[in-house]
Amino acid sequence: MHWARRAVRWALEGLLLALMLGILSLAALAHLLPATGHPVFAIGSGSMTPTIPVGSVVVLTPGSNGVRVGDVVTMRLDDGAVFSHRVVRLAALNGAPYIGTKGDANRTADPALTPLSHVLGRVVLVIPAAGYLMAGLGSPLGAATVLLAALTLFAALWFLDDEADERAPQRASGPGEPSGASAARPSTQPTDPRLFANCAPPAMPSPPAMSSTTLPDRSAQPAPAIAIRARTGLGSALAR
Repeated sequence: MHWARRAVRWALEGLLLALMLGILSLAALAHLLPATGHPVFAIGSGSMTPTIPVGSVVVLTPGSNGVRVGDVVTMRLDDGAVFSHRVVRLAALNGAPYIGTKGDANRTADPALTPLSHVLGRVVLVIPAAGYLMAGLGSPLGAATVLLAALTLFAALWFLDDEADERAPQRASGPGEPSGASAARPSTQPTDPRLFANCAPPAMPSPPAMSSTTLPDRSAQPAPAIAIRARTGLGSALAR
């Protein structure tokens, strides 16, 4: 049972760590990279699959300098639409550079040429599924969901720790032994008989020796005369 609880704790800690790292990574992707001059965009269509799956995030090297055939570029049109396609043609109209583009999943090229000045940058990094996560965190519902998941993981870890603390005194006292305050009460019985092996009761003082002087034997002497005086009306008699 102990190993199962430990495995559950490791799984919860792993999920919590992955969640925190994911949040930090998305925050860096959405704010840190643009601050360093590398725009990021989420892909919402499948015209560039399988090269760029739907929901991916693309990181750009800004500018249009050095664009050539085969590069994947992100462009912004006059109507504000932003899309990423592969360059299949370089052209010039009235002395201005233009490019022809095509989606990898499309059968034909885009119908119109795009001015090179509309290119925002070349795609240098594709992060699959990151666009879904960025969109989710950007909404109130998504942010609340992530917060609830983090709180749930913290609560589960706290519950495991609390249960382990409650079981700790029982494991310390061992099977068949009292736990709590009774386990801490010292025993009044001797635990090691050897402690009393050399102990003996104190020696009692011996009675004083009798004198060796011989007492006279009075049994061999004649009994003393006992005078008994009887007073009667006739006189007195001496008995020996």
